[in-house]
Amino acid sequence: MVASIVSMCQDRIPTLDRTGAEWSARFRARTRRSGRTLLGDALIAGTARANSLTIATRNVADLRYVAIEVFNLGSPGRRHWGDRLEGLDRF
Repeated sequence: MVASIVSMCQDRIPTLDRTGAEWSARFRARTRRSGRTLLGDALIAGTARANSLTIATRNVADLRYVAIEVFNLGSPGRRHWGDRLEGLDRF
């Protein structure tokens, strides 16, 4: 099943490259300092940031410390958490 989905959507699935991994590490470090643990979501967020993508999810709370756009599937409208992260690019 997964293989068939991947083959159908192969040209639309972003990969985790070095830039995405670096963003993921920044996001993970940021959340650890706030007392939370973020691993899978950090990888998704880093990949999204490296590819200038928006994440659509109902789980917006875990993405509060990442500098990306998040579309909240639980309520209308986009929420951008990045304005709380001044200086993140200087990590």
